[in-house]
Amino acid sequence: MSRQTSRPADLDTQLKDIRRQLNDQLGCLDFRMESKLSLLAEFQEFFKKRGEVEYEYARSLERLCEKFERSTKQRNLRNEVRSSFNLWSTVLAETRKLSRERASLAETLASEMVARLDIMAKDVHILTKKCREICAEVQDHFLKELRDLGEQTKVYHHSCYNTHEAEVKFIKSHEKVEAARNATQKKKALGKEAERNRQYKVQKHLVMKNRNDLLVDICKCNSFSMQYFNMDIMDIIEYMDYDYHVSFERLAMAYKDAEAESCEAVMACARSVMDQAKGLNFENDLHYFLSENPGPFTPPNPFSFQPYDGDDVMEYKVNTQDVFERAKKTVESIHSNIQTLEIQREEDAKTVLHMEQVNLKKYRITSVEDALSVLEEAGDAMTVDTGGQSRGSASLDRGLAYQTRASQAITLSQRGKKDALHFTLGVLQRRVSRSDKLALAHSQLDILEKALDEQKIPPVAVGVDASVPGEVPKLFGGNVVEYLKATGSEIPLIVSSCMRAIEKEGLKMEGLFRVPGPAAYTEDLRKAFEEGRDPLLYVSNKVDIAGVASVLKGYFRELQVPLFPTDNYKAFINCTRQDDVTSRLESLQNTLTLVHPAVFKVMKHLFKFLFRVSLHSSDNKMTSANLALVFGPTLTRAPPDADPRQLHNDVPSVNMLIQLCIDHHLQVRQAFQANL
Repeated sequence: MSRQTSRPADLDTQLKDIRRQLNDQLGCLDFRMESKLSLLAEFQEFFKKRGEVEYEYARSLERLCEKFERSTKQRNLRNEVRSSFNLWSTVLAETRKLSRERASLAETLASEMVARLDIMAKDVHILTKKCREICAEVQDHFLKELRDLGEQTKVYHHSCYNTHEAEVKFIKSHEKVEAARNATQKKKALGKEAERNRQYKVQKHLVMKNRNDLLVDICKCNSFSMQYFNMDIMDIIEYMDYDYHVSFERLAMAYKDAEAESCEAVMACARSVMDQAKGLNFENDLHYFLSENPGPFTPPNPFSFQPYDGDDVMEYKVNTQDVFERAKKTVESIHSNIQTLEIQREEDAKTVLHMEQVNLKKYRITSVEDALSVLEEAGDAMTVDTGGQSRGSASLDRGLAYQTRASQAITLSQRGKKDALHFTLGVLQRRVSRSDKLALAHSQLDILEKALDEQKIPPVAVGVDASVPGEVPKLFGGNVVEYLKATGSEIPLIVSSCMRAIEKEGLKMEGLFRVPGPAAYTEDLRKAFEEGRDPLLYVSNKVDIAGVASVLKGYFRELQVPLFPTDNYKAFINCTRQDDVTSRLESLQNTLTLVHPAVFKVMKHLFKFLFRVSLHSSDNKMTSANLALVFGPTLTRAPPDADPRQLHNDVPSVNMLIQLCIDHHLQVRQAFQANL
């Protein structure tokens, strides 16, 4: 009975590790929110205290002016030199003006700044709560798939045990037939043998069905895992910071304006704050966040089929009519489902683009003047009735009214921003859900279509002998577009396999991509990939990461047409000669539209992978700059008629191009989506 309930221990361990990893993710997200709220609370406390200090300073200046004005009125000024009196009057007037400006600054710091920070804290709480709910929802779906995998594994092993028992009974009944002494006993034994044989065949057929279902569940779990860890969780973290850095920039802009109006001498402090605010960057935050928490956000090892003792069938089989028809109907249903999801995803993309172009720009306020213009567009222009007040009092009232109307305008814009925020969160939720469904559908479709194709005709794509002419274009020294078209893959098998092996075992290897691998081992890998096999399917400690890295780099170096096409070499070099990073990125995004979409997909995966390598630069010593030095000559190739001296001068530009693509791989992905 132990064979019936036996289950590979490493599967249980792997499932427990993934559950613990998912819990750690939620803990990291909670800690990230607490850190933000703590920082915002400290900002609020600082501005409150700063406002109190400024207000006390303003009151002190006002009392000082009143004291000396009373003293001046009591004196006989007829014998005073007029110019000196005018100078003295100017000093008192300017001091009073400074007092009013300081009072206005105190009101701005203690009220407007604190109110802005309170809104930011509420947004952080809402965003984190909703993103955490979305994360938990996706995790629940993932855990359900994992539970189904565990249950299906039990069902498969149980059916294998029953098959074994039926086989033993059949053998025993056959032995009884052989031992029968007369015709009556033999006839009875033959009948029992036929019944045992029928039961044994039924159990074998059941094993095949259960094994097929288990293989589908394994494929679904692997696909869900890669989709979740590589795309979903990164999108959720990105949306957690939605408008966070922009809000800080607006806060710093308001602080700069307030300081400029109060005293020109303190503008250096405001500029320092503004410069620091402009340095806020989502990519840098993400880089730090992932480097501090590498464990929870690294995809787990792929699930692999663990056969029962004696079962050597490792592929989905449709060699019976009922299973074949069932698989065929399932494929048709999946195709219909994928088409529907693709249409929905395209509509979501159009909706988000429209929202960004219309709503978000309308509510992006970077100064008080912008805020007042929003209020005037709403039909509520600022009016102030000074009445019979003195000139100084009227001026002070106008300043206070100005600040009041600015606060009202900012409140109006914040209300519109919240509507856009809730809409964006809804789009994120639908995007994650549909991406997961598409990933699961494509994974199930791949295994079913492969099984159906192999049942009808011999396989002719990945896995064929490359020595047979006319089957699959050559890999090394070949054309990426032709190879992907022939194999029907999104990226070449060699690229996805090598990336997977390095991410599992070699991200912390010092000198990655610089240290060459053993020649014999590298040649074996090249030969296996050229034949359509995946020699790195099961990554273990025996894998030589240096050799894997050498094969990956060699593949890109030997391509017939490099990833950055030779025909557009000058256009890509010119992208790096812009004045600043923003201009370079904009020029690069426009130039990337010249690349073939199939090649663009490979570039997108490659630079995202190299970015993850750079996250571990403290261990592997491969920063984005070092990776650019290695991959610059590999991914680019100058025209044959280029001037050698010019090529020498282009080396820094080539390295800058690759480093730009690595450090800003998210913008490269955006260019990819626009190209589609």
